[in-house]
Amino acid sequence: MPYYITIGGLVFFVFLARVKNSNSLNTFLTSTSLLLLVTLAVLRGDVGTDYSTYIEIWKSLKPISVALFEGTGKEYLEPGFRYFFSSLKQFTDSDRVFLAAISLLNLVPLFVGLVKLDRKIVLPGILLYFLFFYLPYTLNAMRQAIAMSFLILSLPYLLSGRIFKVVICGLIGSSFHYSGFFIFLGLGFNYIRIDSNLMLIVSSVVGLISYVLKIPHFILFDLLEYKVKFVEHFLSDTSVTQIATRLFMVAVVFFILFNLKRVNALPLYKSYALIMNIYLVGFTFYLAFLDINMFATRINMFFRVLEVVLIPTGFFCFKYRMNRLLVCSVYLLALLAFYSASSGQDYHYEFFKT
Repeated sequence: MPYYITIGGLVFFVFLARVKNSNSLNTFLTSTSLLLLVTLAVLRGDVGTDYSTYIEIWKSLKPISVALFEGTGKEYLEPGFRYFFSSLKQFTDSDRVFLAAISLLNLVPLFVGLVKLDRKIVLPGILLYFLFFYLPYTLNAMRQAIAMSFLILSLPYLLSGRIFKVVICGLIGSSFHYSGFFIFLGLGFNYIRIDSNLMLIVSSVVGLISYVLKIPHFILFDLLEYKVKFVEHFLSDTSVTQIATRLFMVAVVFFILFNLKRVNALPLYKSYALIMNIYLVGFTFYLAFLDINMFATRINMFFRVLEVVLIPTGFFCFKYRMNRLLVCSVYLLALLAFYSASSGQDYHYEFFKT
């Protein structure tokens, strides 16, 4: 029930902001949305497959005054994550404070990045984020969620040519989860402009060739020498439903790009095309790792978070009702995906018990 109250609130905020079109109201609704999502994350009990793992990690970390001499503990984790929460551990060992801090690290960069890009897309973007990404990342793969949010935060700096700030976003994001190194890919696309149609062809061909030739298998299990005991955990085919969903999303974002070019919205088209090219890198990895579902999902979702920018942009650039209905169908798909995920026992919401 808390999930659907939150969804109802976010939908109401989207329509209210659309009708009133007031900067002060948008700021209030954005702040309230952030508070809602953080509160939901902080007050939960054992929700998410990684909840107990992260609580155990938090309890195992040493306060920074000890960690400077003896190490933080959990040395296999990324240094930014360990030292940030080791510093926090100096002041408190409260699980609620830990969950508040990690959810703020995830959600604040996301919100700030969307606001800096375009205030109009913030609330629709947050609604899409909640439906597609909140359960599996904010409540589960929490370190990767932080890196994904820093990807969003890097976009306004990338589009305005502030390279130093993009580098800072990449360094911070990767210090919490190594997937954050993908943020630096944006720098290449900033200097080497590639037509998005060509990028789609290249990403599809490279991804499929890598899949057919089993190149990811060679990299993971031969070069990187992942142990045999992990092979069964890694090797599972991506379902037809997942593939169909991914292809549908790529088709929608390309249709939005085509429409931007058709209406001659050149500045927005150029920005969208650059973000689209970064998005297609994820599509390449997705195709390459089709039979290694865990990697396909994790890498794919890192880049798919760009949909919280790409999809709302389409809603506001479309003039015809049928085109807007296409964007609305994405939200319907996201709602169905959310319903499917939240129906599982792992994500059944329960409040923490003192």
